[in-house]
Amino acid sequence: MTKSKPVLILRNFSQKEFRDFEKFLSAELFPSWMYLQQLVKIIRPYFPALDAPALEKKKVFRKLFPEDAFDENKMRHVLSDFAKALEEFIAYRELHADPIRKKLLLLDYYRRNGPEKYYIQIYDDTLKMQQKAPIKDALWFFNQYQLEEKAYIHSQHQKSRSLDSNLQTLSDYLDLFYITNKLKHSGEMLTREMLLKVSYQKPFLEEVVHHVRDASFSNYPAVSVYHLIVLMHLEPGDDTHYRNLLLLLDQNKETFTREELVDMYVFAQNYCTHQINSGRPEYLREIFALYKKMIELDAIFENGFVRPHVFKNIVTVGIRLDEYVWVEEFIGQYKDKLDPRHREHAVNYNMAWLFYARKEYKKALRHLAHAEMMDVFYQLGARCLQLKIYYETMEEISFYALTDSFYVYLRRNEQIADFQKNAHLLFVKMIKRLMRIRLDRDKKAAMALREELVSTKDLLDLSWFMKKLDEI
Repeated sequence: MTKSKPVLILRNFSQKEFRDFEKFLSAELFPSWMYLQQLVKIIRPYFPALDAPALEKKKVFRKLFPEDAFDENKMRHVLSDFAKALEEFIAYRELHADPIRKKLLLLDYYRRNGPEKYYIQIYDDTLKMQQKAPIKDALWFFNQYQLEEKAYIHSQHQKSRSLDSNLQTLSDYLDLFYITNKLKHSGEMLTREMLLKVSYQKPFLEEVVHHVRDASFSNYPAVSVYHLIVLMHLEPGDDTHYRNLLLLLDQNKETFTREELVDMYVFAQNYCTHQINSGRPEYLREIFALYKKMIELDAIFENGFVRPHVFKNIVTVGIRLDEYVWVEEFIGQYKDKLDPRHREHAVNYNMAWLFYARKEYKKALRHLAHAEMMDVFYQLGARCLQLKIYYETMEEISFYALTDSFYVYLRRNEQIADFQKNAHLLFVKMIKRLMRIRLDRDKKAAMALREELVSTKDLLDLSWFMKKLDEI
């Protein structure tokens, strides 16, 4: 039972959610509600880990049905009902957390069943809630469109033309919803095309871009922001779009959810990354400033914790800018705000990079040895760092052993995206050539490799290679 669907769902519940679920079951909505209530009482002492031997299927069955022999099929039905109850509870809570969605459903009910005065009351309440909402994003446009559509349908059923004037408003909000999402998703497509070397079909994007450019959408920051994001990608040489985006985000940061604001800043960071890859290293300082802005806005958190990849990226950018003191202070200030499950490993990994930057290679390796890599990106970063350390310390045996094992790892690991795999294979190839040149003290070969790398695309940390070649 410990690996069953209900247990996997329950492990994500808080104590309050578990108590609310118990109350929910008391409503007797399910055929086997008595067994479900009993099952919750059996589970409660072991929540939230839910991995105790007492929760094995046969032991639970014995407590539920003490007079029956174990029946796998019967137990499966109980667990199936339990999973359905959990999903009904989750759906109920999600609906309860979204008052607009709830109001829209009530409008449908009162339109079909009356009384008319309740329909009007709910409509007026919903309209006021929409008008007072501080965040007017794509979801707001969609809710407003649905509200206008329900008003239009209601007027048609009432054989009244008094609300026909809202047909234009209905269409306008539908356009706003479409335009905002079209620009948003097109921005994501353009980013992926730029960074991942993939290709997407983007019908009507040109028409939407021209429409927004020609019409006035100054009252809708969401449209303006995503329009600038798309223009940043379509016209990357014109950095006024990037500057205007930062200005608009600063002026309207209260009108977006934290999640959307984070995504918008990430678009700006990706633009800066592309500029760096296009030979404009000064944009690394821009990325650093964007991360500082996200820290200021508490936009580096997810579910109450600093996101480990953001933590790593901030440290990486700070180190590349030689901001060692700032990086150390950042790690010290935010390490306790990482998820406890990954905290120790994330801190050790990032401290390893900091000690490497300070040329304290033994300390770097010591921290790296205590860092259990959370995912493939941390694993790739750790291997690259080890290779750099072995290169710096001239540990030939360890260096070549790691290049061989890293090569095999990259070839066999199917979790790594092709562009990441190719970039790291190129890194291994080039660092091996660099080591050979250093061992041979071959200045001609160093100059030849330097010329070759200038035109080499997708090489990780090109500036590091250039620096090492200059040293030779």
